[in-house]
Amino acid sequence: MKERRSVNNGRNRTAAEVAVGMDDAVTSRSNGSYSCGAAGRFREGVMTMLRVRNQAAATPIASELVNALLGAEQEDAEIEGALLGMAAAQSARLQQHALLGPL
Repeated sequence: MKERRSVNNGRNRTAAEVAVGMDDAVTSRSNGSYSCGAAGRFREGVMTMLRVRNQAAATPIASELVNALLGAEQEDAEIEGALLGMAAAQSARLQQHALLGPL
């Protein structure tokens, strides 16, 4: 019986190798900096803010982002510059000046 191979990232891998890789990805993701804590809350808040299209809906999200940002600073957690940029751009679009200051 031939062993089935899957192509992933340009490399042939067996189904067992793919399964092991998935377990490693889940483990590394759960141990990553965004899995929990203030940095994770900030990332989730930014993703939510990007889906919002009106000022009224953005106000409570901006407040949560400020809290998450201050919490990340206390935890000395790293937040990617791209996330900060996305949050700043969307805050400016939605006129959320309370968030622009801490960013």
